[in-house]
Amino acid sequence: MARRRRRPRPVYDPPGRSSSGERIAVAVLVAVGLVLRLVFLAQVRDHVLFSSLTGDPAAYHAQAMEILAGNTVPPHAYFHSSPLYPFFLAIVARFAGPGYHAARIVQATIGSASVLLLWQLGRMTVGRRAGLATAFLAALYVPFIFFVAETLEITIVIAFATAMLVLLLYAVETGSPGRAAAAGILLGFAALGKPNLLLFAPVGSVWLFVHGRSNSGPRAARATRRGQRAGRRGAGRRVLPAAIFFVACGLTILPATVHNYRAEGDLIPVSSNGGINLWIGNNPRSPGIFNVPAEMRFDLRIASKAVAERTVGRELTAGEVSRFWSGEALRFVRESPGEWLRLTGRKLALFWNHYEIPNHYGRSRSSRLWGSSGSPSRSRGGGEWGSSSRSA
Repeated sequence: MARRRRRPRPVYDPPGRSSSGERIAVAVLVAVGLVLRLVFLAQVRDHVLFSSLTGDPAAYHAQAMEILAGNTVPPHAYFHSSPLYPFFLAIVARFAGPGYHAARIVQATIGSASVLLLWQLGRMTVGRRAGLATAFLAALYVPFIFFVAETLEITIVIAFATAMLVLLLYAVETGSPGRAAAAGILLGFAALGKPNLLLFAPVGSVWLFVHGRSNSGPRAARATRRGQRAGRRGAGRRVLPAAIFFVACGLTILPATVHNYRAEGDLIPVSSNGGINLWIGNNPRSPGIFNVPAEMRFDLRIASKAVAERTVGRELTAGEVSRFWSGEALRFVRESPGEWLRLTGRKLALFWNHYEIPNHYGRSRSSRLWGSSGSPSRSRGGGEWGSSSRSA
């Protein structure tokens, strides 16, 4: 007896229209998420760690003020992770003044909108219950709440990245070039906040091509029954959305790339801090977390450039500085593979550990929002909650 041919499992099957009860539940979770974020902002508004800025937040705010003064780009290649975030701060400051609180209120609103986006993403990929569970966790997740008070790009990057994934799934189902373009633009904006997200551009394009319109959901089974010829026609139709997604992402980051080339003469897609960040996470002194050497803490861009130029014996462009530190990191991997494997294992253990490792501020019994007393503690690798404005 011939075995029945199994239907291919769809990458994405639309869950159908949401019920009124589901929509009400999501609206409540979004509202709860917004209230919690606003309550937290009210609690920490006058705290010294949030009323004065240091590190990356201070740099971003200074860049925003420069933008408002008419100096829209720095005289050098972008170094801090996000070329986009100072423009966000500048737009808010243009309408609400140069203080910090208005931008944080906008971030709280964006953060609560991410609850809605994460509900839709969970619903589309796993199912209705998973979508509601995701929204519940996103509304209450302490780091999400904490970061709306930070003058950092994390909240808006999460929103851009989540919206991108939702639109990418819609593009997979419909084969719509417009939705693929919108997803690519959102990925570009997210990468202007966190440049390492550019690594998703080729992955997303390939995924969109492989699992696109004629190879997902009910259409997959029908295409299988129609045979190989239908599949070949479908492959042709999937090329366009995949290519558009990739190109739209590239065009979105193009202004930053053009500025970097004009300033340094180097092809730097978004920012030039990739090399030094790679070395910070992969060198003999690395503890497995973001820990800037003491001699570089006053200004990482200037200090890393000075050390690289002193070692090489000549002046270097931003791209050459980045390549120098990448080379130092790779040399450590080549010359001490056992030590590097141990370090990587430590990073893996720290990643799965329940403790959230900070690199900007640590939260130790910080707020009534978590039912405790005390105040945040500033941290260089210790403390309880902290920002992840850089990664290595």
